[in-house]
Amino acid sequence: MSEVKIGGIGISGSKWLIIIPLLGTILGGAYGGFELWHRYQAMEAKINKYVAPDLSGFDKRITVIENKLVEIQESVITAKDYTRDIKIDLKNDLDYVTDLTEDSNKETKKLDRELRADINQTVKDIKEEMKTIQTEINESLEKQEKVIQKRIEKALENPLANMATSK
Repeated sequence: MSEVKIGGIGISGSKWLIIIPLLGTILGGAYGGFELWHRYQAMEAKINKYVAPDLSGFDKRITVIENKLVEIQESVITAKDYTRDIKIDLKNDLDYVTDLTEDSNKETKKLDRELRADINQTVKDIKEEMKTIQTEINESLEKQEKVIQKRIEKALENPLANMATSK
């Protein structure tokens, strides 16, 4: 087979199949290393040129925002206290109205019982009065009937009455 001699060393074709990729790998690694070194140098230069930006404007804005947050927090605390006071006042008012309603309901029930008792008593009184009046009417009718009966008897006993009927 073919063999190449370099410096008195003979290299066969199968060894070339190992040497050529090995040389390619070494050269590729060296190129990658040089590129990495070059990028590192460029990055170091950029880092050395870097100047921190002036953030004092942001600091001022942050201070203003913090002051506003403190004001908002105070407003929220004030609103919370005000709301608590309103809640307590509303609860007291509701309790007062509830008490009034309960008192009103009790008074209404009491008046309703009294009214029903008065109505029942009035109905009883009217019934008794009607019985009394009915009794008086019946007695009066009986008296009138007796008076009329006596008049009829008297009229029939009259001798002149017979004459009128005999004609």
